[in-house]
This record gives sequence, C-alpha cells and structure tokens, in this order.
Amino acid sequence: MGRGISRPVVARPVDYNIPPENSLDSTRGGRSLCPTCNGIGYVSTQNTELTALIPYKDERLKPRRTKLYVMLTVTVSAILSGLLLFLLLPRSVSVKLTKPSLIGYSEVGNDSVIVDVNFTLSIINDNFLPITVGSVEITASETAVHLGRICNISDASISMRSTKEFVYVMSLKFRGEQGLSMRKLCAGEDWTNHKLNIVFQEYVQYTFLTSSEKLENDSYYLLNCIKPGTPAPP
Repeated sequence: MGRGISRPVVARPVDYNIPPENSLDSTRGGRSLCPTCNGIGYVSTQNTELTALIPYKDERLKPRRTKLYVMLTVTVSAILSGLLLFLLLPRSVSVKLTKPSLIGYSEVGNDSVIVDVNFTLSIINDNFLPITVGSVEITASETAVHLGRICNISDASISMRSTKEFVYVMSLKFRGEQGLSMRKLCAGEDWTNHKLNIVFQEYVQYTFLTSSEKLENDSYYLLNCIKPGTPAPP
C-alpha cells in the first residue's frame, strides 16, 4: 500500500463580524448594532420568545405621569404628617369644682366644730388622646387657716375629648377661736351671716403620652353653715 500525501493545515483568520449560524445579524442592511442583545450584536433565532427592538427615543420608553405621582405622594405625606401633628399636639386639661354642699355639722368639745361637705371635681381632657390621672389633692382653707385635705392616688384614665367626675367628702375642722366663731355663726338667727368663705385648692397630676404634668386651680365658694335645730327663715 502506498502512503497518502498529507497536506499542511493552514489556519484561517476568524471573522468575528460574521454572525453564527441560525442568527439574525443586526449589522446587515446598514443597521447599527443591537445594544440590548446581551452585547453580542445579534438575536438568536433559536429563542422561542418574541423579541422586540424598540428605538431608544421611543415615546413608550418614557415614564408617564411621573410628576403626578410625585405630587400625589408629597401631598399625601404632608396631609398624614399634619394630621399626626394635629393629633399629638398637647391641648389643655382643666378642672372644675362644683359648689360644696353641707352634709354634716358636729361640735367637738368646747371650741371645735367639724363641718362635712361634699363636692364633685370634674377633669376635662381636650386632647385627642387619653390621659392618665395619677393623683388628686384638694385642700380647703379660710383666711389662710388650713381646714381640711384630701389626697387620692389612683391611675384613672380619661378618654379623648371627654370629662370624668370624682365625688369627694371633706371634713372641715375649726378649732380654738375659729371654732367658737363658727358656733356663733352657724347658730345665729341672722341667716345672711350663715356664710363661710372657703378657698379650695386643687392639684391634679396626670400623664399625657410620656410627659407628666401638674395642674393647679383655686376655687372660691360661700358655704352655707346652718346648725341643726336652727329655726328656718320665715
């Protein structure tokens, strides 16, 4: 057998501008390279999905109503922030003491008189959030002389924009010369003098959100003092 003559293998340069088989070349026909074809410049025909080539300046690529969405977002955020600030803004909390009523009168010893009165303390919450009342203290005095004191410590919650009432009974104690004057005043026949000028001081400690506040108020009332058995006026 004769030997075949081998021919030398000549390397040919690879033309990278020629698209591979089964592909669509975007460089033909004077068209520019496809910038969205994963950088290879052509779209494979083996791809089962439809591919659309859209110009960069196409109107469909521009965002629509962007300014409207931005303005709407800013407006909604401003409304919610204003509403939250309106609700959280601290408002006034006030107290009101009703006129005391005499419910008891007693004489102790020769120069002491005890007068029992009851009244209602109203705490008014004008906030849009509830408050918690920690303590209530009420003192009574006449001509700078201390007569009685009530101190109540309780965590009572008051709802927003509402009023809560607390009913108290206080004993006013008159001693010494003041007690003797009270006996004459309450047992006298002149009904126009059966008046006691009492000053009530209210101290209310409450909590709003995380802030603790203290409220003070002074109330002035003329209290009728009528000793039991005193004849009624004509």
